[in-house]
Amino acid sequence: DRRNANLPYTINGVERAVYGENWQPQLGDIIGRPVLRDGQTLDLPVTLDRNTQLIYEGLSLAVPALLAIGCAVWVLRRWGDEPNGQFYAGLMLVQGLAMAATGTLHINIDLAQIFYMAFFAMTIDFILRFPVPARRVYQRRWVLWLLYVPILVPVFSYLTGITPMIGAWHVGFTLFFVYIAMLIVLQTLKWLRTDTRTYKGVWWLLVGNYFMGAGGALATYLGIATEFPEPPLGNVSLAQVVLFAVLAVTGTVFVLVQTVGFHRTQSQLGASLLTSITSTDSRRTSHTLSVGQ
Repeated sequence: DRRNANLPYTINGVERAVYGENWQPQLGDIIGRPVLRDGQTLDLPVTLDRNTQLIYEGLSLAVPALLAIGCAVWVLRRWGDEPNGQFYAGLMLVQGLAMAATGTLHINIDLAQIFYMAFFAMTIDFILRFPVPARRVYQRRWVLWLLYVPILVPVFSYLTGITPMIGAWHVGFTLFFVYIAMLIVLQTLKWLRTDTRTYKGVWWLLVGNYFMGAGGALATYLGIATEFPEPPLGNVSLAQVVLFAVLAVTGTVFVLVQTVGFHRTQSQLGASLLTSITSTDSRRTSHTLSVGQ
């Protein structure tokens, strides 16, 4: 309501329309709103104060964000020699940054979009390469780089403050739906139909992805529904609390289940050929040095 100058309320005793569309609320402002009680119109004054709810909402996402960073460090220590381990650690780092940026949505939504687009692109890339690379795609590696091109859209919006639109279509949100559709297709056709037959740990990856997808869908609904005339749960603030609680829980479960799935699958895969050769060469070099001494 802040930008709607036509609403019937006053600010410090002055009609709302006088302040125009760019009014910036200040601490201590007194908002007077007409309320109908027993057939009489009363002016109900409300003094603006700091909203601590935003702080708690942001802190709730610190748990999955820090957990994702911790899992990335653990994976690097356990599987850091493996290309898959290095990529998965990067994926978890981006996930942690995305969760942290979600807590700043009320300040700048573009920052969160940057990290979430990067996360979606890396997740699709991860599905295509793990546990068995999709040959047709990896024979044309330039195709993978196309996954990351849409990130330029929120970067542009972040730097310029301009929201890219095509008619009534929000370009950024449309790209998110494209990413989600690609994720569902690849999870079903590659992981579910193919990779789970050989690598049982992939089931953990699927469960984590589907759980996060369901939580993301519920959070998206709650975020959109707060703009409805009758918000869910009967209160916008309560709906936002539930929204961030859903994100915190699903994000935490996703990180843990995904990391277990990666570890189990990578353990079944064993060391890659490159790692094995490097390890063998290191042992030979060590043996040669010891003999020479």
